[in-house]
Amino acid sequence: MKTHPRRTLWGGMVRAEMEIPWSPEAVEKVVSELKLPPQSPGPVDQAIPSGPIEVLKAKGLVPIQHRETQRQVRSISSGPEGSPTLAELDVDSVLYDFDDQKIRLFEVEVESKSEKGQSVVKSVTKSLKGEYGPLLRSWRHGKLATGTAIARLLKSGQLRPLIDAENRLLPAAFDRLNRIL
Repeated sequence: MKTHPRRTLWGGMVRAEMEIPWSPEAVEKVVSELKLPPQSPGPVDQAIPSGPIEVLKAKGLVPIQHRETQRQVRSISSGPEGSPTLAELDVDSVLYDFDDQKIRLFEVEVESKSEKGQSVVKSVTKSLKGEYGPLLRSWRHGKLATGTAIARLLKSGQLRPLIDAENRLLPAAFDRLNRIL
C-alpha cells in the first residue's frame, strides 16, 4: 500500500509505503489503514474467497488496473558486500493488460533505503543521466496514473502511432502521456 506521495526539492518522490507478506492479517491491516467500512457478510453457503483478488473484493476493493511488473533489483552500499543498503536501483519491465491489448514500458528507479541514501540517489541519478542521457527521461508519474493515461489514449484510438511492433511505448508516447498527466 502506498499513500501520501509528495515531491522532494530535488525532483524525487517520497511516500509512505507498507510492504508486508500476503496474509489475512495483512489484508485486515490494509483495510484498517484505508478506513474502509466493514462489508456485510454474504450468504452462509457462499464459498470463502481463496485467491487474493476474491479476498480483496470481499473487503470492498475492486481491481482498477491490470499490470505485471518484473523487477531487477540492485542494492547500493558504500562498503564491502554485506554493508547496509543505502539505496536501490530497480529496473522494471511493466506490462499493462487492457483486455484486448497489452502495452509494455520500462522504468529505471533509484530509491533511497536510509537517511544517507538521499545523497546516493542524487549521485546515481546524475551518473545515469550522464551515461545514458538521451535514452532516459525523468518520469514523475506513478504506474497507476501512467496506466490510466495509456488506457485513455488506447480508448480514443490515439495510441497506435505511439507504440512499436512489440507494443512497447515509443519516446513520443511519453511526451504525449506527460501532457495528459
